Amino acid sequence: MYGSSSLMNVVASKLFGWMCLVVLLLPLSAGILHAQEQVGPCPPGMSQYPSPDGVPSCGAMYDQGKTSHWVTQWGALATDFAHHAGGAAVNKPDENEAKRAAIEECVSNGGLQCRVEITYANQCVALVEGNFGHNSTRAATIDAAVEIGKKVCTESGDTNCLATYTACSLAKWLR
Repeated sequence: MYGSSSLMNVVASKLFGWMCLVVLLLPLSAGILHAQEQVGPCPPGMSQYPSPDGVPSCGAMYDQGKTSHWVTQWGALATDFAHHAGGAAVNKPDENEAKRAAIEECVSNGGLQCRVEITYANQCVALVEGNFGHNSTRAATIDAAVEIGKKVCTESGDTNCLATYTACSLAKWLR
């Protein structure tokens, strides 16, 4: 009887030790899982992947299934600064549709000589204007596009560089 009681104490002690280890590691594993929500420059819950023009883009993270796939989304900006008009398109199925929709909106806003400034796929865009000019840039996030646009603006010698339009056309996950 003395031997089985000692054995039970040893088993209980080992079991208690393992339970303590699990309790200590659970918060760490939750932190690791939470840290995985943000991938690269993308916002939490999104994953970075290549876009058609080679610039990294962001899209929602989902389990990869056999019938699931990413669908590219296109956007475009069209402007006619002489007539103070512009147009934008977001989340269009192809580049030509994005260009057409942006020009159409520019014309409806009073543009007479609207031209496409920029197209982008699975990315974000920023239109940055200064006192003497403007530029449009694309990047994985709005913040990155604005930062690049402001840098281009100030490096060209312009002043009062402000983002006047931003948008994203991020890839869509279809199940």
